[in-house]
This record gives sequence, structure tokens and C-alpha cells, in this order.
Amino acid sequence: MDGAGVGHVMRPAYVTTAAVRGGFEDLESLIEAFRSSGIPAIELGWAPRPRAGDVTNTIASYAGTAFLVHNYFPAPVEPFVLNLASADETVRQRSLEMATTNLRMSARIGAPFYSVHAGFSANFHPESLGHALEREAVVPRADAEATFRRSILSLASLASKLGVDLLIEPNVVDRRNLVDGRNTLLLFAEAGEIVEFLRAIDHPRVGLLLDVGHLNVSAQTLGFDREEFVDAVAPWVRGLHIHENDGNADQHRPLEAGSWALCLTRDPRFVACPVVLESVFGSVAEAAEHRAWFDGTRGLSN
Repeated sequence: MDGAGVGHVMRPAYVTTAAVRGGFEDLESLIEAFRSSGIPAIELGWAPRPRAGDVTNTIASYAGTAFLVHNYFPAPVEPFVLNLASADETVRQRSLEMATTNLRMSARIGAPFYSVHAGFSANFHPESLGHALEREAVVPRADAEATFRRSILSLASLASKLGVDLLIEPNVVDRRNLVDGRNTLLLFAEAGEIVEFLRAIDHPRVGLLLDVGHLNVSAQTLGFDREEFVDAVAPWVRGLHIHENDGNADQHRPLEAGSWALCLTRDPRFVACPVVLESVFGSVAEAAEHRAWFDGTRGLSN
């Protein structure tokens, strides 16, 4: 399988809508603030609910701004945890419906891919995300992997028809969510299982969204080498999530000069991958300033 950047050129970084949390009444206000601050590319992830009924048409109306759609967007009135590996068929179907809608939205707005989080071998409560995960309906990991494979193959078929890619984002594993010292709950965290899964899927529209912050934490928690991980999964990487942490938790800190994450974006294998800045800032202006600095380090003018 060819690498992500073949035949493409480096583009300005996307900034996630989750970069600035709070202070906006609706999605449209947040997007307009990003645009007025000079951010040319936006990833639609966590965000306030839109005021418009037809979200796809609303997004498509913002001429001159590039968009990506990520995972759990837009947040539904009744929250749930998107889990394409869930043994609860109601949860899995809700997850498939959201992913299907977002694949169609991605095609409509001209996005190269829709990215979705890898599945879990348990159901989690929405309010526990980002903390010690409160879990229920735990199933054997092999069963969850089989369900996840079935879900991804179904979505891959639609992705082919629509002409967009489906990228899977590896989970982040910190020590709070180990069970008896092992990672039994979070799929897609180590290189071996990811490579085995993607080789078995063997679908031209299915690839990997490499989250460098997730990788940094999981490598420290599970005791593997992050560079060996990158080398193993590189053939499938088609997008990057970039942010920083100390290896203990998914802190979404801004990058600094000399950061390993920053160096990774200059790797010839990934230099043309779409890059999303996932750090969290106190204001849109701070996010825009960081994006301008980041793109400047890559030789892109603003």
C-alpha cells in the first residue's frame, strides 16, 4: 500500500474545533471566529451544537475554508460514546449511523477522509471520557475486534462509493484504564494489532490517522518504542493529529520547538499528510497564532 503523501503537496494545518472550549453559543459562531482569525482549515470535532438544521449545507456554505469531519460530530442531543466494536447492537447501530452520516458529509464538502476512533471492548459512560473510564458490558477482546472489523468493512464499502477515505485513530491508553496491568479495554493501541487488522481488512479506502499525543502516552504506559510503532504503521498513515503531553496523560498541550511531534511532521513519509493541531488554547487568537507558528516551521507562509 502506498504512503499517505504520494502525489500530494503540503497544505496549511487544520485546527480542531476542540482547540477552544466554551464561550460560543453554537457551531456557526465558533467557525466564524476561526475564519475571522485567519484559520484556513478546520477539523469538525468536539463543538457546540449547530443552530442550523442541515449541518452539511451549513458547512458547505463556508467558501474558502477547508474542513475535515472527525469522529463524534455533531454532538447529538442524547449523548453516547461512539463505539463501532460495541456488543450492544443499539450502541453499535447509533455509532454506524453517525459514521455513515459523517462519511456522506465528508464527500459533500470535499474532505479527503472521515476519521473515527477505534473501538472498545466495553461500553463507557460519556461523562467518564478523559478520566478513569466507567465501564459496563465488557466482552472478550477478540469478540470486540471481530465486531469492529465488521463495522469498518461496512463503512469501507460506503467510503468506496463516496470516494472518500475512512481513517481509524488509535486509542490512547493511560495507566488509569489498565485492568490488572493490561490493556484489555481499548483496541488499536499497539502496532502489532493495528498492522494485523489493516492487513486483514486490506481495503484501499481504509487507513490510519496517527495521533502523536495518543502514541506518546500509550508507548509509556505499555512500554513500547514509539519510533518502532511509527515505522510499523507508516504505510497506512494518511493523516496526523498533533499535540504534546508528558507521556502520563492526554494533555493536549501546544507544541514547542524541538518537540518530537513537530519533528514527525517533517518526516518525508508524512510531510504531505493533512495535519490537525489538537492542542487546547484559551482563545481562538492563541490557536491562530500557534497555527501560524507551526506552519512557519514547515516553510508555509500565511
